[in-house]
Amino acid sequence: MPNNILKQKKAQTRMLETIAVILIFFMLVAFGFVFYANMQKSNTETKYMEEKNAKAIKIAKSALNLPELQCNGKTYCFDESKITAFSSGSVPKNQYFEVFRYSEITLEKIYPSKGKVQVYSRKNPATTSKQSIWVPVALNDPLTGTSFAILTVDAYE
Repeated sequence: MPNNILKQKKAQTRMLETIAVILIFFMLVAFGFVFYANMQKSNTETKYMEEKNAKAIKIAKSALNLPELQCNGKTYCFDESKITAFSSGSVPKNQYFEVFRYSEITLEKIYPSKGKVQVYSRKNPATTSKQSIWVPVALNDPLTGTSFAILTVDAYE
């Protein structure tokens, strides 16, 4: 009879060892799953930020290549008289919504004089975030010559 009790204790010990191994295995699987989920979340956030940045860059490129604002075929150069006419409201801004979407485009002179002109502004009422891009440009004015400015594009979500 004592031999039978000894066999039962060995069986119980092995069963407890098996249960412990299974529990540890499932804990490792759970930790792995949590780690994987966090990595995926991080990758998704990175892609989202890249997408927002690409949208702002696309709007900035569109503004830089807009013939209504450009100097005579020069890149990164705006004609100051065209900027004044465009921002004064003589051009309906609704026709540029397809190009600029919900964004705000400002031109800030930095040298030799200072000044700020808002070229386009249309904000989304349900704005949650914005992405900003700054591009150095030249401003050409036939009367005063060339000055330098920063084109700021704020793309709203």
